[in-house]
Amino acid sequence: MGTEHAATLNRLLDTALQLPAEERTQWLEQLGPEFDAVKARLRGLLARSMQSTHPEQAALHTLPKLAESRDANGAVCLRTAGTRLGRYRLVRRLGIGGMGVVWLAQDELERGEHFVALKFAHTRPDRTDLAARLSRERRLLASLEHPNIARLYDAGVTEDDRLYLVLEYVEGVPLDQFCQARRSTLAQRLAVFVQVADAMVHAHDRRIVHRDLKPANVLVTSRGETKLLDFGVAKLLGDEGFSQLQLSRMTGMPLTPEYASPEQIAGQDVSFTSDIYSLGVMLFELVTGVRPYACLRGSNRALREAIAESVPPAPSAAVSDPEMGRLLAGELDALILKALAKKPEHRHGSMRELAAEIEHHARRLARIH
Repeated sequence: MGTEHAATLNRLLDTALQLPAEERTQWLEQLGPEFDAVKARLRGLLARSMQSTHPEQAALHTLPKLAESRDANGAVCLRTAGTRLGRYRLVRRLGIGGMGVVWLAQDELERGEHFVALKFAHTRPDRTDLAARLSRERRLLASLEHPNIARLYDAGVTEDDRLYLVLEYVEGVPLDQFCQARRSTLAQRLAVFVQVADAMVHAHDRRIVHRDLKPANVLVTSRGETKLLDFGVAKLLGDEGFSQLQLSRMTGMPLTPEYASPEQIAGQDVSFTSDIYSLGVMLFELVTGVRPYACLRGSNRALREAIAESVPPAPSAAVSDPEMGRLLAGELDALILKALAKKPEHRHGSMRELAAEIEHHARRLARIH
């Protein structure tokens, strides 16, 4: 099937799955002649969806209900350790973020002590055929198989309609804290950052954009291995029907302004170059200890204005360590500032290009020292 027909099919399938099951046949028959080329394939996919999703949907609705309470900030939190959700037993709460609550859980069907991270969305999705959609989106995100990306193992919905994701549990600290604690050299910082860039190359090759890259979403283990987290807000590109992953729609579209690109701040469509920009902010902060934008007024509005309008200084001028400044001056300054270009077309042509340049400088500096 050609790209144009595939995009049309995906768009129509997405529309059909939002309709009650009993209305789909009539809707399909009313499609105009311009859709004749994809009607037969669409009819088959809908039939398969009906056959495969009924058992799954029934299973999802039999999951045990989870007790809830709210913390001092009004965020939903699960009440007690020991609560069971299917095969998973909650052990302890790991944290609360803008998207949801994360718990450490034990997978009781695995041999030995196998732990996972369960992420529960704050909001409840209100969509028909949720199980069918979730199954499809789970497969998309599960396609990210890379040693530096935390795996998505499973996803589902509790009896009280709370979306949850079952993720690889990573014992580590955020990227910036790891480098600070170890007093890492510039070469070491670049070397660990290459792992992040390589992980994003893998995601972009599969046409998935992260959209929320920040140090908190990159954990580093005690062995120095990075793990990129939280593709739950990712966007799948190049497929008109599935251009916005439903997992993202269900749980909202969070934005971390400090690391967002100008086009994200402006509410425009994001692309691969938006991730390049976010990595540029992270790299600037990793090597200088400060962010590229100073906001004297300290408000989100001021920050957004700075990202949209202010020109960041050269990293070599922003760092307080003279030796670090000397090493950054020149090519590394240019590399980071290119990633931070206001216009997407002025940034690196691809994540692979950015990763290659960072790796080149990491090796060059390692030879010097």
